[in-house]
Amino acid sequence: MTRDDIYYNSLKSWDESNGYLLANITMGMGKTRIGLKINEMYDTGNKLIITHTVNSQDSTWFSEALYWKLSLDRTKFVYLESVSKEIDFYDLIILDECHKILPSVYDWLRIQYQRGSKLLFLTGTLPDDKDKMAMLNWFNLKTINYTFMQALEDGNANNIMFNIVYCSQDYTIKKYSVPMRRGLFTEREAY
Repeated sequence: MTRDDIYYNSLKSWDESNGYLLANITMGMGKTRIGLKINEMYDTGNKLIITHTVNSQDSTWFSEALYWKLSLDRTKFVYLESVSKEIDFYDLIILDECHKILPSVYDWLRIQYQRGSKLLFLTGTLPDDKDKMAMLNWFNLKTINYTFMQALEDGNANNIMFNIVYCSQDYTIKKYSVPMRRGLFTEREAY
């Protein structure tokens, strides 16, 4: 499966789910692009994108929108920690990094959902926490999965680099970048 396949399959799943989707897609496979395209396709009403940090808004969403030439018209951004203070109704809500959901966000999203908001949840890591998983499952979203192992098998993880910082006992710090591949690294291969 190619990145374009993942993209088009996600958009198809969005349509099939009538606007209720959890995209569990590993890093570097285009979750932000998927979110931006769905945001642009949904051309009526108020739209909200919930991110977990300032950096994810600035460095990811806006730069990706410029790169893919996708519109952010009528879209508001808010941080995860402050979303429960929102009093407006949103027709479309995109929750980036949904595995970091907080109980206050869950309560707020339930109200929006019951009022008819369409929901797109994005993650590359479903939560291990049973309570957080129960919160996500409450919405009964159609779920699509594309794991890191699938990305490796499909050859889509070849350009992903891991940064390794090695600190010795004498406090010497060395930094290395290692390309991702299937299997374990030996120390010699990493350095």
